Amino acid sequence: MATNTDGNLYDYIIIGGGTAGCVLASRLSERQPSLEILVIEAGGDITNNPHVYKPLDAAHLHFSNIDFKYFTVPQKHLDDKPRYICGASSAHQPGLSSKRSTHHNRDHDQTNPFDRRLTRQSRSSVELTDDRQLFIKTGEEVLLCDNFYRSPQILMLSGIGPKDELVKHRIAQQVDSPWVGRNFHDHQMIFRYWKLRHPEKGLAMGSPALTDPAFLKGNPADWLATLTVPADGLKAALAKDEVNPTVADNHVLLKGPRSHLEMNVLYGVFGSEQIGLEIPLDGSAIMSYYMACLPSARGSITLASTDPTDHPIIDPNYCGTEADRFVMREG
Repeated sequence: MATNTDGNLYDYIIIGGGTAGCVLASRLSERQPSLEILVIEAGGDITNNPHVYKPLDAAHLHFSNIDFKYFTVPQKHLDDKPRYICGASSAHQPGLSSKRSTHHNRDHDQTNPFDRRLTRQSRSSVELTDDRQLFIKTGEEVLLCDNFYRSPQILMLSGIGPKDELVKHRIAQQVDSPWVGRNFHDHQMIFRYWKLRHPEKGLAMGSPALTDPAFLKGNPADWLATLTVPADGLKAALAKDEVNPTVADNHVLLKGPRSHLEMNVLYGVFGSEQIGLEIPLDGSAIMSYYMACLPSARGSITLASTDPTDHPIIDPNYCGTEADRFVMREG
């Protein structure tokens, strides 16, 4: 069997070094320490980036050189403009993990080359963008744990996906899997920014007077609330979306109560660049947000090209249903 350029055959190659990929590697290693496990993550070595170790510094990472800067297509149910979106689980708990590629259970090599984006995978190997291939042992597995934008992209580039999408890009179909890239749904968030009357009190990120370790080592917030919405209004909205206009009281979005909204006040600011504001992170402002937790609209992830370094086409179809629009108005 052909071997890797690094001379190893692996029991498992895990694509994606985020929360899921790292937990999976850890659990496999705990069960069987002799396993050879390789975790592959895109991007360079960010060990020396001072902002990846504390959640309080996460605001510095948005639109930085380690942000992939994913954007949606123009959202027709909003103002027909693209929206900036984050990555996967670790992106929503920023600073809690630094993304680096490494051999699991081995001495870390800071110059290791496995920090490339991926092209396509087969049953026995993973091909990187520089045309190198990494092989697994006979009968072992490649485990795809990339984020919810890149995972369907990798599958489709590998010939696994809906026929019409693969034919469009002249990709030979290996597995007919029509739901790859379909049924995509995402939480929509709305931010508001507030200028503090007394920034000298050290109440927000960026102020040298903010020294409470609870905020320095955790997220800069005291509370997080989840709320439901009025059932009658939601039921009327669902009736406009459903094929059957008679909506039962035990509908999955009505039976509960359900957590339709999440609300929070953060003692700091980030993301203002998205709407053309330049709010300094100097302790003079805070922000509040609300998020729709149970969107009913469905979108898609499709290919922009056969180049794995191109971002996929991301369409969450924000506010694509009357129910979602009702929930956002209530928020």
